[in-house]
Amino acid sequence: KVLKWLWLDLPVRHCRYVTAVSQATKADIVRFTGCDPDKVRVIPTVVAEDFTRADKVFSQSCPRILHVGMAPNKNFARHVEAISGLSCELHIVGKLTDDHVRLLDKYRIRYKAEHNISQADMQRAYAECDILLFASTLEGFGMPILEAQAVGRPVVTSNVSSMPEVAGDGACLVDPLSVESIRAGIVRIFSEPDYRATLVEAGFRNARRYSAEAGARQYEALYLAVIEESGLQAASRMRRV
Repeated sequence: KVLKWLWLDLPVRHCRYVTAVSQATKADIVRFTGCDPDKVRVIPTVVAEDFTRADKVFSQSCPRILHVGMAPNKNFARHVEAISGLSCELHIVGKLTDDHVRLLDKYRIRYKAEHNISQADMQRAYAECDILLFASTLEGFGMPILEAQAVGRPVVTSNVSSMPEVAGDGACLVDPLSVESIRAGIVRIFSEPDYRATLVEAGFRNARRYSAEAGARQYEALYLAVIEESGLQAASRMRRV
């Protein structure tokens, strides 16, 4: 309760505006603090310019699936179960525990894993994969979606939380709580070249909406609004004096 009051309730109460990276995060702020929704402005995170287009021929014999993050919401166990029996390799970016390794062995998953990698290595991981699997159970934003789209990779992500909002029409949306739904999305991308190409092109268009320039314009507009309101309030006080 003390941390919530210090980190959420008090700042929200005393700030004129609050920024949130997604509509889903805005909804959480309103729900948990009782904040006036009009006080919360959604300004998305921007995708780094390092993540640039890297064309790749899709590997039909053994596609590489990229999984990013090992927190509970990243849905690793369902991801592993969903790809069991498929001819593919799982590239994991995140630190594995013994339980993770046992799960991979149980389902006989071919994999490689690395963690604490640089942004350049992350760019390489996207460039070398054939598909991003990011069917999280909860996200405040979901940056890997945009990074994969900017590089030019088809994305499987969740139909809940902020992910549909962030992905636009550039991803295959699945139920993150259903192994069957996750698997169906993966298999569709594997087996339908036209669908893959459609997702990739839509992903390029979507990622452009999250450029640094676009984010800067939104913050500029907010700062100008604050300045204008401050000026009006100062003028009103002077008139009263």
